[in-house]
Amino acid sequence: MIIGIGGGYVFSYGEISGLQSEITALATEYDSLNVTCNQLATNYSSLEAMYSQLQMTCGNLNVTYHQLLSDCNFLQSQYSQLQSNHDSLNSSYYGLQEAYGLLDENYNSLNLAYSELQGIYEEAVDRIAELEQMLEYEVYALLDQEYYHSVKSDLQNANETILVAMYSMIYDPDDTSDWANDLIRELVYAKDRGVNVTVIIEYRTYWGYMNDNLEAYDYLLATGVTVQLDEDTETDHLKLVVIDDSIVYVGSHNWSESGLYYNRETSVKIVSEDIAEGFKAYFGTI
Repeated sequence: MIIGIGGGYVFSYGEISGLQSEITALATEYDSLNVTCNQLATNYSSLEAMYSQLQMTCGNLNVTYHQLLSDCNFLQSQYSQLQSNHDSLNSSYYGLQEAYGLLDENYNSLNLAYSELQGIYEEAVDRIAELEQMLEYEVYALLDQEYYHSVKSDLQNANETILVAMYSMIYDPDDTSDWANDLIRELVYAKDRGVNVTVIIEYRTYWGYMNDNLEAYDYLLATGVTVQLDEDTETDHLKLVVIDDSIVYVGSHNWSESGLYYNRETSVKIVSEDIAEGFKAYFGTI
């Protein structure tokens, strides 16, 4: 029995020793697992912190994304507007380019016409010079207002004689800018400096009397100028001025505001003693 108990004790002790070894091994494994668990817990905490950081970064990226999306939409709108403006400017450019082409074509046409007219003008000037040389006297064409300035200058420079036969001579002393007044007064100024001035003004015509000429007649008569009204029933439609027996003005210019300033008129100035002599003789028949 003792042997049985001893054998059982030995068996139990061996089993206990085995169990203790297992317990020790399990304890070691437990400690190892506990260390691993702690390490995993630490890693989890680190991962959790990283997750929170990543979540925050994701939120910031999301905000940035929406801001970039908004900016992209704005830029897209600006691009569309710029594209529309570009298309409009492009259309305007082609329109202007077409208009420029037409203007350039017209300019070339006008330039050609001008060149042709310039050639005709130069030929006419040369021809006038030839005629003047052939006739041995000077002829000047006076258009519109050129007549007033030319005849006024020659009246101011007259030294000996002035003959005037005028169909219409309208004196208007109340009008300070009437060119006819200027020429009529130049006759008085010439008389005052010793020039022999003789004036014939049309009065009676086929159709009646030209009463508008009376004020010029009265003014010249009152200032001592030799002046007479032509009362013959024949109409003298002359616009004739002879200065110093050498300068002749003849043409369409009446001595009236309309004739000197407003109307389209043409006259000529001829510098020739022979021509002046012929007109002086004609003047004597009026």
